[in-house]
Amino acid sequence: MSQTLPPKELPPKESLANRGRSSRTADYSPPVSTSEGRSAKAHRKSNSSVVAAAPLVYRSLGRDRRYVWTLGVIALIGGTLDSVGLYLIARLATSLTAGSDEVEISVRPFHHTTLTVTQALMVSAGLIVIVTLLGVRAAWLSARLSEKALTSTRHRLTSAYLNSSWSSRSRHSEGYLQHLVADFTPRYERFMLQLTVMLVNVAGLLMAIGLAVLSAPTASLYFIAGLGLVAAAFRPLTLRMPRLSKKYLERNREVSRATSEAARMGQEIDAFHVASAVESELDEKNVKSGAVLRRFRFLMILIPASYQNAALAVVIGVIALIRTGGAEQLALMGPVLMLLVRALIYARQLQNAVQASHELAPYALGLESDIQEMLDNTTPERTGSIGQLGTISFQHVNFAYVGAQPVFEDLNLEIPFGEMLGIAGPSGVGKSTLLQLLLRLREPSHGKIMVNGVDLRSISSASWAATVGFVPQDNQLIRGTVEDNIRFYREADRTQIEIAARQAHLWDEIEDWAGGLSEEIGPGARDLSGGQKQRLGIARALLNKPQLLILDEPTSALDAGSESSITATLKELRGSTTVVVVAHRPETLAACDRIVELSAATVASVATQPVT
Repeated sequence: MSQTLPPKELPPKESLANRGRSSRTADYSPPVSTSEGRSAKAHRKSNSSVVAAAPLVYRSLGRDRRYVWTLGVIALIGGTLDSVGLYLIARLATSLTAGSDEVEISVRPFHHTTLTVTQALMVSAGLIVIVTLLGVRAAWLSARLSEKALTSTRHRLTSAYLNSSWSSRSRHSEGYLQHLVADFTPRYERFMLQLTVMLVNVAGLLMAIGLAVLSAPTASLYFIAGLGLVAAAFRPLTLRMPRLSKKYLERNREVSRATSEAARMGQEIDAFHVASAVESELDEKNVKSGAVLRRFRFLMILIPASYQNAALAVVIGVIALIRTGGAEQLALMGPVLMLLVRALIYARQLQNAVQASHELAPYALGLESDIQEMLDNTTPERTGSIGQLGTISFQHVNFAYVGAQPVFEDLNLEIPFGEMLGIAGPSGVGKSTLLQLLLRLREPSHGKIMVNGVDLRSISSASWAATVGFVPQDNQLIRGTVEDNIRFYREADRTQIEIAARQAHLWDEIEDWAGGLSEEIGPGARDLSGGQKQRLGIARALLNKPQLLILDEPTSALDAGSESSITATLKELRGSTTVVVVAHRPETLAACDRIVELSAATVASVATQPVT
């Protein structure tokens, strides 16, 4: 035992052994989830993370996928009209240069057409207006898709996280959800934006090259072949982009985890005077991340610019080939060259979007991978319900964390209604795990927990939550009023909140505060003492009038006055509410009807003091 308690002050004890393992491993905390690293590596075997991520993002849009199709149609129409306008303007310039009042339009397989200069000017102006209006609509659709990508992904993420099992969530590192919401979802939205940019520019590129091919097939095919050779030459560099992007993501994860840890351990860092060592470790991770970023940014800047220059060299080569046909042929090819230059602009914008997508795709893949993992660990809904709480019975319960030795083996325990049961024992023997099983945050590996003769696993979450109240060891506050904190997202009027605060022996202090129940507390507002936080936590737990109250070390770090207030609350509940409390301190345990002591020894049972 971690401490010796005077027998005359304490109710009888039952010793429940956790056989088959040392006490050191009983409260084993599972390692940080590998999903953070896995999400960055899940698609490492893919040739292109962009190709792998795009379908996932598209499917995630659900009914909003119609915006993608609408954008594609508008992009094709706009690209076609833009190319026709450019061709017409080029032919118009050629006619004006030659001093002609007619503009000849010759595009296979259409008939040869002649327009007057005035007609050509009016058609060109009309096409510009239409293309501009289509551009406005395309911009709105792209913005709409970005909005949907951000909001729907955040909704899917938070919903999947909150509905996943506690055992799954507890494996993740500190700040995991915040990191995904604040860092991954904005990049997910930017990836969606780059996909829309690619869609628009692919449509424009295809239409510009298509019209050029219809106007001058030979020269256009030379151009296409040249672009193909340029793309093949740059392929080794472009293949490095996804790998560097994934590596950069991994390095950023390491920096984020280390930074979060440093923020959480600020008090200990100052107390042990290790700020320099922590700073050195953060700097080392930061330098590694920066080195990967440097290589990635170098290629991101180099490839589009070099690709553009190489493509211009192809255009020059095409002009040189056309020149061999004479000046007249070169003049006729002017509109085609203008289309090819326009195609280069589309290609440059497309290349920029592809390079940006290489950086963002691993975040989209990682986020989708993590959401899927959460969905795979969703807590199944049950339909059973609890009326009046009766006896709770642990029947041959076994439990072990993944990869660890058993915490409990063949645990048998009965808790009659109205009993105040104390759970004692040295650190690491499974006290908190026992409470988590009772709260149904975790489920037994073997055996059953029966409530009123019904398996706890068959009872609905809503019914069990209405039956149980929970006070953790370190009660957390939300930013809001005292009333908000006691209510904690549930329906309750002020009268109910006042009753709960009085039961928790907190009401007198609330009345002394300037704002009373409207006083702002929580992070960034008024702070509360440890005792006030715990009593507020008890008020929160008592608000729904629970038939079972579970407390995890409620007085471990409190002064004598706060401990007495909490103990008084527990005594007042005796007989009307089943209370299960994990505690080390004698005064708290002395209020219990019975104490179960967890240890690694042989199971020994003693008589139980009657509930009064």
